[in-house]
Amino acid sequence: MRKRLTSRIPLVLVVVASILIGCAGQEAPASEMEKGEIVIGIVEDLSGPVGGMGTPYAAGVTDCVRYINEEEAGVKGHSLRVVIVDNKMDSTLAIAGWERIKSEGAPVDFSCFSGAASPVLQQLCDEDRIPLIAGAGSIDQMFPKKKSFFFSVGPQLPGTIESMCQMVEKDLAKKGLSKSPKVGFDLISLGTTPQMQSKAAKLSSEKRGWEYLITRTSPQPVDVTTQVLQMKQFGCEYLYLMTTEAASVAWFKELGRQNFHPVIYGASGLSSDELWRATGDLCIGSSTNLFSVQWNETDIPLIQKLHELNTKWHPEITWRPSHYNKGFTDTIVIAETLRKIIEKNGYERLNGESMQATMETMNYEPMGLGIPYIWTATDHQGIRGVKWYQRTADGKLVPISDWIVFEPLPEEQRMQSFWLSD
Repeated sequence: MRKRLTSRIPLVLVVVASILIGCAGQEAPASEMEKGEIVIGIVEDLSGPVGGMGTPYAAGVTDCVRYINEEEAGVKGHSLRVVIVDNKMDSTLAIAGWERIKSEGAPVDFSCFSGAASPVLQQLCDEDRIPLIAGAGSIDQMFPKKKSFFFSVGPQLPGTIESMCQMVEKDLAKKGLSKSPKVGFDLISLGTTPQMQSKAAKLSSEKRGWEYLITRTSPQPVDVTTQVLQMKQFGCEYLYLMTTEAASVAWFKELGRQNFHPVIYGASGLSSDELWRATGDLCIGSSTNLFSVQWNETDIPLIQKLHELNTKWHPEITWRPSHYNKGFTDTIVIAETLRKIIEKNGYERLNGESMQATMETMNYEPMGLGIPYIWTATDHQGIRGVKWYQRTADGKLVPISDWIVFEPLPEEQRMQSFWLSD
């Protein structure tokens, strides 16, 4: 078991300038406080099973920090500094990375695609009273009944599975079919996640009278021959892959090898550029749900700004994946939180506790995204919907739906215990 220090500073201040000025307990002059920087931490998988998503996400955060510093003169005059740690989706590395970032004085951490490292980070954020901004979490943490420092920037899993079933209905209607399809769900084998996803898949399928099959795949599988054979023997017509980037690559390759071609939907693992590079034509026509927007949606002010910045800073880059856009967007929301705290309480009171309290009052749509980030004291869900995109013959993703906003879960379904019960 990991050992923790028995005594700790209860609130981690973000005033790096005060650390540079004097000894512990010595207050910095007001003029120096005004110059203090704000540290943002990223504990992310940059080279593990979901590194193809984590790397552009971190790049988006970094570019947003540069944008705020260079074009917005910081947050109320305070520059941002980002500290990035690669956890390779490993819990031990995640703990070490968290401790390093905590020592830098960060009042908030990002960890959008950490997968297996997420549970330990969710524990640490409450222990250290530093908000964690992540892509997913347990139902208990998204709908906390007590003070929680975990905040999601993605939707709850039951909603994403329900939206997939809505897309299947839409496809059947487009084809003029009224049949009851056979639907397969392959779920990431990680902690309690597959149990929760299994129940969500069961509820969404059974209320429609659909036959369904559920299989599981590890985050970084050796092969998926058995799972694909099961789906083929079942006669799966629509397949939902709730898998990592690495597992999605394995699935598409094995589906191609077995010449089995159901209509495929999936989570963000299907959206990475690495999937396209690894599987090419095999993933054309597949669809993925995202809680971000694409580089080619140039009618959105956020994307317009990103094109402008990349033309100026990265002229060699002509395309950015949605995870880059997501990293930039999440950082804009955090900068808005920081601005509110400084305006209301002053820079000297900027810490993990004030971040948590202010984030629970957020209802903010950044740069014309089309859907707001909403956090309250009893709902840390963040974005409450998804958009669906389809892979085209040139490897790009094009929207095939508008934002699908989820209905609020009934009270009894806001607890993990509901989703873990039979």
